[in-house]
Amino acid sequence: MLAADARAGAVVVRSLPTDQVLGVGRPSLGGRAPVAAPGPAAGALRTECGNTVYPPSYDGARQWGGYPNGLIPPSAMCPLGAAGHSLRCDAAAAYRAMSAAYAGAFGGPLCLTDSYRTYAGQVRLYGEKPALAAVPGTSNHGWGLAVDLCGGVETFGTPQYAWMVANAGRFGFLHPSWADPGNGREEPWHWEYAGS
Repeated sequence: MLAADARAGAVVVRSLPTDQVLGVGRPSLGGRAPVAAPGPAAGALRTECGNTVYPPSYDGARQWGGYPNGLIPPSAMCPLGAAGHSLRCDAAAAYRAMSAAYAGAFGGPLCLTDSYRTYAGQVRLYGEKPALAAVPGTSNHGWGLAVDLCGGVETFGTPQYAWMVANAGRFGFLHPSWADPGNGREEPWHWEYAGS
């Protein structure tokens, strides 16, 4: 029986048949022993509404090496020549070649702000910039296949950005259409390795 008291602003359920909710029949899933919910490990995972948010373990389009997004060991990555930055090794070799060609045109290498992003880094960035960052565990940075550039490339219409548009494809890099002008999430600085 369901009773409501508008003056008290309360609803009381006095009795409720176990096979019905508010008069609607529902199937029984049977009894099961309670299972403890897994929790975050070493604070690396975040929670939403009391639930731990885990990174996706597979993305058929981008996964490589059997590693989850953002949990690729440093030993599987290759340096880009800028302190602390790395990508998947074939992408890193292509990036270094592209940066050398860029230096020939502009007198200095590509300016780099971001490359491989760990899952913990994705969680941190999403917490700081939720409207801009990908949901943790889904970023192409987490596969070691994306870079964010600066030094003029970060602005549409500059000579540096125009050079990237004209030349990045020769090195296997592309500017994804979702990041193009007028597509709602303009990111001139974001470039992804698609292979040669």
